[in-house]
Amino acid sequence: MKTACQIKPDLRPSTAQEAYDFAEAARLAGRYDDARALGEVTVSMALEAADQMQRSKALILLSKVHMVQGDPKAAFTVIGEATAAARQIGDDHLIATTLYLGVAVKRLLGLLEDAFTDIEQALEIATRLDDGELLYWCHNRAATLQNELGHHQASDEMMRKALAYAEQLGDEEKFCILNNLTDNLCVWEDNLAETGQHLPKEDLERALTYGERALFFARKASNPYREALILCNLGFVFGLLERFDEAFQALASTEQIAAAREYRSLGLSAIHYRGKILLIQKQPEQAISVLEAALVLSTDIAEDTSSRDICRCLATACEQIGDTGAALRHYRDYHQFDRKISSAQAALKASIMVDRVALMNARLEAEKAAARHRELSDHSEKLERSIKSLAALARSADEMALKDALTGLFNRHFLDREFKKRLAASRADSKAFSIVLVDVDHFKTVNDRFGHSTGDRVLKEIAEILRGDLRGDDVAIRYGGEEFMILLDDAGLGRAHGICERLRQHIANHVWDNLAPGLQVTASFGLAEVTPSDDSDSLIRRADASLYRAKNAGRNRIAV
Repeated sequence: MKTACQIKPDLRPSTAQEAYDFAEAARLAGRYDDARALGEVTVSMALEAADQMQRSKALILLSKVHMVQGDPKAAFTVIGEATAAARQIGDDHLIATTLYLGVAVKRLLGLLEDAFTDIEQALEIATRLDDGELLYWCHNRAATLQNELGHHQASDEMMRKALAYAEQLGDEEKFCILNNLTDNLCVWEDNLAETGQHLPKEDLERALTYGERALFFARKASNPYREALILCNLGFVFGLLERFDEAFQALASTEQIAAAREYRSLGLSAIHYRGKILLIQKQPEQAISVLEAALVLSTDIAEDTSSRDICRCLATACEQIGDTGAALRHYRDYHQFDRKISSAQAALKASIMVDRVALMNARLEAEKAAARHRELSDHSEKLERSIKSLAALARSADEMALKDALTGLFNRHFLDREFKKRLAASRADSKAFSIVLVDVDHFKTVNDRFGHSTGDRVLKEIAEILRGDLRGDDVAIRYGGEEFMILLDDAGLGRAHGICERLRQHIANHVWDNLAPGLQVTASFGLAEVTPSDDSDSLIRRADASLYRAKNAGRNRIAV
């Protein structure tokens, strides 16, 4: 990270305002390292001058820079500080600004409930102030939340409303909403294509128009990051319209700018889109080569969300060339990244809740001391009740972090905490211990034929079957995607096999027509009993191998 001593001599500011002006100019020009260093200088100067307004503006700038540089956690920290400073000042416009900026950060971190709360507060302020700029940004950010939830039509309508506001504002606002409109239509078409559907051609032509306007504003601002960003989106639009030469030219330009400026995430996006377009061209062998290179890069820079989608594309490409084994491996990697992302989001939510409770406890303790000083015993009692309520909230947050949101079963966090304990206990007591991996057969077909909402309901029903049929000490865990794990204490292979057979029959004989006419669901089971040489990883590997044998033997069966 750059520090003040690394700032160029001609950018040495003498005041916090001058430092902020330099930082904003650097940000708008795409010189994000300079912008970050100057923003940090501004924060330091503003603190020395006790200028909360300037400090809040500098923190807002830093949050924007951290987002562009792919560090949403750092952005989350500074935008939280900016909101606190804005509330301390009591400036409604500044409060709303920090709230809508925080929405983008929390969306990337998976904190959607918090993001919706923030945008509602920001929109209320914007409406009350009748501020066109705030209304624009609130509609823009609310639309990105709709996009994140897969509500692309609602997102498109909201973004078009934001575009109407942007026409009265500056070039930065116009670029942002035009790029978001282009991106939303691309994601919408990509999601529809998975189910064999497509957007009307006029919608894709509309995306092209938005993208070309956004490119004009990016080049007008001489901002290389924005230019590379919209060129990447335009490349995918050209590909969707089967204008392949223009698609590859736009993506090559993105890669060239990204390499020169070290925009690694944008370079990854360009390679990723190139692989997707090769799939559209029905060139799976070339797509595999490109996507494998993208996966190496996404793994290197820890872009797990990109890695997840790249694995899905690789699985599709391998299916197209008839390499079923490779396709299955990539699908398995897809689910591993999905589990990793979900676990990271759950851990982050729990950490944030614990930090909030600690902060609120500290504030309450300070207020209690003041209350005692003023001999306000009644107020002190209320604070005591609040502390107990917050402690209960912290316990609830910890429990939520161990539960899968869809099925209510325990999740991988619980498994990481509990597995080794149970394994050690079984050895200490000289008792048998077995684990089972359960995989819903042909679950992708269920999603493709009946829809993802039906697929989710299938997973919920299976979770209920597991809860109802297992013994009191047995534990069912959602291991990831359509896969579950069961921990069986005091159960050797014979007893464990009997439990699995009861579950298998219950799932196969369950009345699934209630969810969708014609729906039939079965599951395969992989069973392993612990041996003296096993650790947790080797035991899971043996159960996974058993599950693989059950699948290969025809599914709807148990393998040991």
